[in-house]
Amino acid sequence: MFKSKTVFIIGAGASQEAKLPIGKDLTLEIARLLQPTRDEWGGWTISDGAIREAATNTSRGSTEAAQWQSKLNAARAISEAMPIAPSIDSFVETHRESADTVLMAKIGIARAIQKAEQGSRLRPNDQNQPFNPIRVGDTWYISLAQQLFTGIPADRPQDAFQNVAFIVFNYDRCLEAFLTRAVELFFRIPAMHAAQIVQNVTILHPYGDLGSLFSGSDYHVPYAPSGLDLVKAADQIKTFSESVSDDELHGKIRHEVREARKLVFLGFGFHPQNLRLLSDPDSYGFEPTKARQIFATTCGMSKSDTEVVKGQLVYSLMAQPDVGRMRMETYDRECASFFTEYWRSLAT
Repeated sequence: MFKSKTVFIIGAGASQEAKLPIGKDLTLEIARLLQPTRDEWGGWTISDGAIREAATNTSRGSTEAAQWQSKLNAARAISEAMPIAPSIDSFVETHRESADTVLMAKIGIARAIQKAEQGSRLRPNDQNQPFNPIRVGDTWYISLAQQLFTGIPADRPQDAFQNVAFIVFNYDRCLEAFLTRAVELFFRIPAMHAAQIVQNVTILHPYGDLGSLFSGSDYHVPYAPSGLDLVKAADQIKTFSESVSDDELHGKIRHEVREARKLVFLGFGFHPQNLRLLSDPDSYGFEPTKARQIFATTCGMSKSDTEVVKGQLVYSLMAQPDVGRMRMETYDRECASFFTEYWRSLAT
C-alpha cells in the first residue's frame, strides 16, 4: 500500500506496455482509418467501414449529401495532416472551430482506440473470458498491483486505494481493466465486487475515454468492444478546450495534484497544454502542490530536454523556477523497471 497521498499521471508511454499505440502510432492509425478511397461506383468514400457508417448516420435531412461531403472532406483533411501533426489532440485543438473536423477526429480516435484495445494484452481471450495476468507479467501494471496490495487484509480490498489517485491522459481503459481483474484474482472476490471497488477509485481522464467499463454507468462500454456506437463514443472524447471548460473535471484534477504528497509521471509526454490541465500558475486562484517528491519516467529523452522538463514541472506545480525546492527524480527507462528502482521510495 502507499502510505502517503500519491497521484499517478499516466501518458501514452505507459499504455504502450499493454500494446496500445503511442502518439505517432495513433496519429498514423487514424490517418489510415479516415483515408478516402474509391467506392464501387468510382466516387470517394472513407476507408474504414465503421467510420463510414457513423459519418452517414450523422448526415440526415434535406442536406444529407452536403453534410456527407463535408464530413468526407474533414476526414480527408485529418488523414493528410496526421503525419505532420504532433498529436491528434493538438490538431483537434487547432481546428476546434470546425465542427465536422472535430467530430470526424473524435470518431477516428474512438475507432482507433477500439481496435487498439482489441489488440492489447488486456483483451479477453478467444472464449471471451478475462485476460490472464501472465500476459502483462513484464509490465508496470503488475508492479503497481504488488505495491497497492502489500499489507492489505483480504476482507478490506478497498483499502489498497485509499492513498492513490490516477490522472490518465489516454483514451483507453487499460488501467481500469487491469485493476478490476487484479483485485478479483488477488483478493479472491467476485468480478462484480472487484468492479465496484475500482469504480470508486479516483481515476480521471482529462480527454475522456471510450466509455465507462462499469455496468450501470451512464454509458457502459466493455473493454475491447466488438461493436461500438462510434457517434456516442465520440461524445465521450474531449478536446483541450472542452476539458479546460469542464469546471468540475478541471477542479478535480487540480485538487488531486494540489493535495498530493508524491507525484509520479509514467510515460507522460510533458506537452505544455497537458501541464496546464494539471496546474496553471498563471491562472486565477492558483495554489501550488503540496508534493515535495516528483518521480518521472523520461525514456529516450535527452539530458538537455530532461532539464527543461524539470524546470517546466516545478514552475507549473509551484510557480517557482528553482528545481531545488523539491526532490525530483527522473528515470530514463521504461515504466516496467521504474517500480523496481524506486520501490522503497514510493512505499514510504
